[in-house]
Amino acid sequence: MREYRTLVKYRKTLDGRVNRIKNSVRSLFANRGVEIDRGRRAWAAGRQLIDSYRKPLADCSMEELWKGQLDIELTQLDSLSEQRAEVERRLEVIAEEDDRIRRLRTIPGVGRKTAEVLVTALDDANRFDNARQVSAYIGLVPRQYQSGETDRYGRIPNAARVSCGRCCWNVPGSVCNTTPGLEPPTIVFTVAR
Repeated sequence: MREYRTLVKYRKTLDGRVNRIKNSVRSLFANRGVEIDRGRRAWAAGRQLIDSYRKPLADCSMEELWKGQLDIELTQLDSLSEQRAEVERRLEVIAEEDDRIRRLRTIPGVGRKTAEVLVTALDDANRFDNARQVSAYIGLVPRQYQSGETDRYGRIPNAARVSCGRCCWNVPGSVCNTTPGLEPPTIVFTVAR
């Protein structure tokens, strides 16, 4: 389970690296006043435009050094995209073999990635007696301030399992809206067991 959890976290690391490089490429174009497509179009159909500006660093004049930097960034982007695709393929194979992930995916709005994060964070759901313990473990319990008869609840703390908390709280919200009285941790706990 530890290796599986590490691979799920590594996918998130690769996503962050890819996004940083994409932002760096965007800034190279913005600094030169060249407009590229926004969103996903820039990296699909708009990739031809981006590639038309790249040039090996050794062939660049002083005014074209940014094109050499662009070439290096795009080379790294392509390499990281291939690595991310390889990690995704492996995680998909693992997910197909795991019954817990299949059960979690029966919840409307929960896909493979969300189920993987929840399964790797909770590990063995049978160690929890109820959904409240799952909520506390994930970090979805608000801070409580008590003084005498005053009892106030604050924000949800920044927990170590932030990604798990986001998955557990945001995605199954559509289920809670259609099923009164159900909280996301209860749904996840019930299905994960």
